[in-house]
This record gives sequence, structure tokens and C-alpha cells, in this order.
Amino acid sequence: MEKLKEAALSQMKKLGLRGDVYMERIQKNEAAVQDGHTERISSSDSFGMGIRVFKNGLMGFGFTTINSTMEVRELVGRLGASASVPGYGDYELPGQAEMARIKLYDPAFDAATAGRLREKAAELEAAAMKIAGVKYVRDASVTGAKITNTYFNTSGMEYSFDRSMFTAYLSAIASGKNEEEAVDVMETSALFDYLDARLAGKSAGTRASTLLGGGPVPTGRYMIVLPNYTAVDFLYVLSSMFYGSNARKGKSLLKDCREGDAIASDIVNIADSGILPYGAQSFPCDGEGNPAMETKLVTAGKFTGFLYDALNAGLMKKRATGNGIRASFKSLPETGTSNFYMEPGKTSAADITKNGKCIVINSLMGLHMTDTISGNFSLGMNGWLYEGGNMVQPVKECLITGNIREFLKNITAAGDDLKFYGNFGAPTIAVDDIIIAGK
Repeated sequence: MEKLKEAALSQMKKLGLRGDVYMERIQKNEAAVQDGHTERISSSDSFGMGIRVFKNGLMGFGFTTINSTMEVRELVGRLGASASVPGYGDYELPGQAEMARIKLYDPAFDAATAGRLREKAAELEAAAMKIAGVKYVRDASVTGAKITNTYFNTSGMEYSFDRSMFTAYLSAIASGKNEEEAVDVMETSALFDYLDARLAGKSAGTRASTLLGGGPVPTGRYMIVLPNYTAVDFLYVLSSMFYGSNARKGKSLLKDCREGDAIASDIVNIADSGILPYGAQSFPCDGEGNPAMETKLVTAGKFTGFLYDALNAGLMKKRATGNGIRASFKSLPETGTSNFYMEPGKTSAADITKNGKCIVINSLMGLHMTDTISGNFSLGMNGWLYEGGNMVQPVKECLITGNIREFLKNITAAGDDLKFYGNFGAPTIAVDDIIIAGK
């Protein structure tokens, strides 16, 4: 890495360029089982680097997977000669700064052999198959990854860090009279021992089997309950509305919000943090060298700010929030989330369903089609009707319709069970007075 760094910086200096380099190495191991037998064991080790150069307010970008000082020098030269993307006249590359010390890497990665991954995958499948009604399981797999990111630029900023991520995935299929229900579950953890394969398998199997025999409920207004695994899907859609880049372009429902505007019920608190220990998207610095931080976005229901990468922060005369995210070394940094989450409340998640009638949502279909400018949505759903804390019937063939603004303001409870799925986290939440179109 040191030789590649020297080759890039010396060539930029020689050609009178400013610039930066982002490197990514991913070591990945995976094990999958089917019917208790090993289906797949695989390992991979990939490397890539993205290079940006700046010349007379123009930017050039390219990437390579060739780990060679000659390739780096040649790529810098080509980019300097072809830099053509405007808008970078005032773009500043950060110098060396104090960075947060965050625990991100589990040394257990080195001991998570193919055999240990296979054992967890087998536990995952077996736990789902133990549930009555589950007939088979697909794609039971466990993956371990070690990601090494390195960044440096011509202003003296440089960092390198390792993070680990373990993922368990399966699809449980339950069957009854002339019907099948499938539930996919994905659990993630930066710590190998915290990846609970049995719990994931049991959850997938139980949810699939209890959805059998479902039907629509009468059309009306209901309180709905989103368990944490469903609430994170809602948070994912909501997150892009807090991008400063989308607000600048008029592509966000929140584009006209000012600090202090009430946009949700007063129990809603939302933040984005790049400094959570063992967070899936935690880092000392983002993909363009700015220090990671925690940014409060909603406090007691009131809007408190947007997320910014450096380019959009400069255009909007704001401070960068450490949210210049790169999807990979092949991508330019752009506004994105680190660890985006809704803070937990004080209510026991189990108690949320105990009062009155509610519909607990297993999954929402079509969330990606939500209009993030108007906030309008119409979503397919399945789940369960509860009364007094007891499940009355499974529910399907219904639509939930409404608007994100109304949804946020009607949140009446937040559970104490905050959980992260990847880099999105949520507790169980209850939302009142939501229209469900059924029979």
C-alpha cells in the first residue's frame, strides 16, 4: 500500500494536480447448506482503487483493480489529461485531522474458518426446519467479510482501517392447504459470536408458518405495528429524504424544512452516526476524508438538519457531516448514510400490541416505489391481526395507503428493542389511524 501511495502522490505532484485515492480490499468467506449437507464453500480476496484528480476546477475519476505502481502512475496521467467534470473550483480536500477511535474489527474473523461458518449455516437451517409447517429452506448461508479501506490525498490526509461483517441469510417456506408462504431473513453483526443463527432461523420459520391461512381485513383505519425488522425498511426509504443533495435538487419531501419544524410525533428521534462501535457503516473518516460524526436529524419530532457530503455542503454553504459515502472503489463519493437509525423508546415491544386492536406488519411490498417528493405511498402488506395482545388471524391481500408526513406524525409508541439490520436500525413502532384497504 505504501508503494501505491507514493506512486500516486508523486505523480500528482509532478503533474501539478490535486487529488485523492480510495482503496478497498475485501476478504470474504462463505458457507451454505441444503438439507443438512454442505452446498457451497467459497473464498475470495478482491482489491480495487479509485482515483480522483482536480485540475482548474475540473475533476477526473477512474479506477483499477491492478495492484501496480506503474498502473497507478499511468492512470493518474490519463485522468489529469482528461479531467472534464465541472463544479470543483471551490472543492477542498481535507488535511490530516483528529479521528474518532472506533472498534470495528472482530479478531474472530481469522478464526471463522469455513468449518465454523458451515456450522452456523447448519444451525440456521435446522432452527427454521423445527417450526411446524415449514417444509423446506432455501439459501441457508453464512458469510464473513473483512473490509480494509485506505484513503489519502495531496493535502496530507490519510487513514486506513479494518472492519468485519458477518451475515446469515435464509428463506423459510411453509406450506398449508394449496398455499405457501415464504419469509426471508437476514441477520448481520460485526462480531461473529453475536450472530445468532438459531434465532434467525426460528424467526423466519415462525413468521412463515403463522402467515398461512391469511386473508384481508375489512377496509378501515387501523393502528399498525412495525416490528424492528419491518421498521428498518421504512427507515431506509425515509433516509434519502434527509440527503442535502436531494433537498438541493428539490427531490425530497423535506426540502423546505427549517430547523425546529415539527415533522413527526414528539417521541420520534432519528440520527445518523458513523462512530457507533461495530457499526456496519462506521468509519474514522468518510470516502472523501472528512471525519465521521453523529448527526441528529429529528429530535422530539422536530427537524434538526440534513446529511452532507463535502461537494453539496460547499454548494449549500453548510458543514460536511462526514456523509460522503462511496458504494465501492468504483464510485465517486456522494451523500449517503452511515448508520441511520430511530432511537428506542421506553415501552416494552411486547406491550405495544396489548391494548386494543392492531395489525402487526410482517412485510411491506413496494416501499421502493414510495414518492420521496410528495411522500405518498400505496403498499402491499401481510402480517397478523392482534386484539388484546393475542393473534386473531394472519392478514394478506391488503393495501396500506397514506403519506409519509401523516405516518410520522401518527407514531404513538417506540419500543425498547432497537436493532440494526446492516446499517439501518429501528425499534418496534406503532402508528395510529392508518388506512388499510382490504375487503
